[in-house]
Amino acid sequence: MSGKPVASLVLVIIAAIIDLIFGLFTLVEGSHAVSMIGSGTAAVWAARIVVLLSIWWIICGALLFMASMWINSGERGKVRNGGIVAIVFSILSLNLIVIILGLIGGILALTWKPPTVSSMPQPATGQKPENMI
Repeated sequence: MSGKPVASLVLVIIAAIIDLIFGLFTLVEGSHAVSMIGSGTAAVWAARIVVLLSIWWIICGALLFMASMWINSGERGKVRNGGIVAIVFSILSLNLIVIILGLIGGILALTWKPPTVSSMPQPATGQKPENMI
């Protein structure tokens, strides 16, 4: 076991990648639609809203990447903060796939406990351990 919440990390990174892909794709298509339609029509306003939504997806994707870096730190406090950020911005991304992946990844980060180091007491010098003959 590596001591880091790997499942949570992978899910949040996948959510971030999907969010960025959706954002970049809709940004390109929305800006192309704005330039093709002209000005003053309702379709232009719809295309501008799509462009704003795509920028929002890119911002949420970048913040999900930031959350995944916190989750990858392995420190209890940073993992918890990364899980909270992943949950909040996956919900705010308004993308169903990202919401599902981000929620699961964030919950896994919140419930993660760092591995405990089990140390066996060493016998004092000159004494034999009880289980040795």
